[in-house]
Amino acid sequence: MGGWDIGRRGSVAAPFPWHKIWQLKVTNKVQIFLWLFIHNSLPLRRTLKRRRIKTETLCPMCNKLDEDCGHLFFKCKGARECWRALHMEELRCTLANCGSGMEVEMKIWEQLSDTQLKIVVWLWNWWTARNKTNAGDECYLFGSHVVQPKWKPPHEDLYKLNVDAAFSASTKMGGWGYVARDNTGAVLDIGAGFIQRAASALHAEAMAAYQDLSRAAHIGMTRVQLEMDASNLGKGKSLGLGL
Repeated sequence: MGGWDIGRRGSVAAPFPWHKIWQLKVTNKVQIFLWLFIHNSLPLRRTLKRRRIKTETLCPMCNKLDEDCGHLFFKCKGARECWRALHMEELRCTLANCGSGMEVEMKIWEQLSDTQLKIVVWLWNWWTARNKTNAGDECYLFGSHVVQPKWKPPHEDLYKLNVDAAFSASTKMGGWGYVARDNTGAVLDIGAGFIQRAASALHAEAMAAYQDLSRAAHIGMTRVQLEMDASNLGKGKSLGLGL
């Protein structure tokens, strides 16, 4: 099957088990990536092209075929080598025939828990490698996987917002996502969206933080702890929203 259409969720008969994403023992940035993957909302080159953004469409990892989710994660030469190194070639073939991120994830949930984690972390690692290559950095193949550190709860009187943002220097576009939890780890709200224009990665992080804090205030969260990757913006900061 070819590229995945924007917004297409595939033919999944049963209700999608969204809670499984937030139960994975990975960091929030991986969970948010998975959320975007399932919604076919990653800022891939063909996706940007469909949104009438002038950009190159060839996969930055192989420079041979157009980049969409199906190609990047399951059909690109480098990706296939990684799947073989992980001894999951048969599963790769199955996932390559899915028509959406949601269908892919339903297939992943059918695997044993250790295999689920192995696949999810590899997808994240490959996406990280792709972004580095897209930015002009040197890329290497991931033949193994590394489990990310676990989420740490906030104090009892705080809500924790884990924020992540993606940025493309070539298109000046990006995306944002966040997860809001209480001190027990219960997911209270989630969100994701596109950033139409940003000047830099730090600017994209700031826009993501603004979107997420606005949403938190809207649903009545008066004291939050903002956690994100940017070294100069909001990492581990506790904030009062003035409500």
